[in-house]
Amino acid sequence: MTPEVCPPVSMKQLPALLAGHQLALVPWEDARDGSLRQLITPELTDLAIVIGPEGGMSPEDVSPLLAAGAKAVTLGPRIFRTETAGLAAIVASMAFSGNLE
Repeated sequence: MTPEVCPPVSMKQLPALLAGHQLALVPWEDARDGSLRQLITPELTDLAIVIGPEGGMSPEDVSPLLAAGAKAVTLGPRIFRTETAGLAAIVASMAFSGNLE
């Protein structure tokens, strides 16, 4: 699986783009749905990861994504900057799915 980094899209466009994926994750500091370790499995073949803007996402930003089927997850106790959150989420997902072996 080769990660594809998509260009930025508006929050209004995002829910429709997530619908076609096996799993969509939203790393968010207020996440309550679990962690990447809990949700990423070797059987997972299609994953979307939503990275929010600098300063984070509000509950109003995240709510439509969750309604579209995305899962809010934690990346652990640290808060990553926008430019590093995506890389951290991709690498962790690849490790948990067995794609770094």
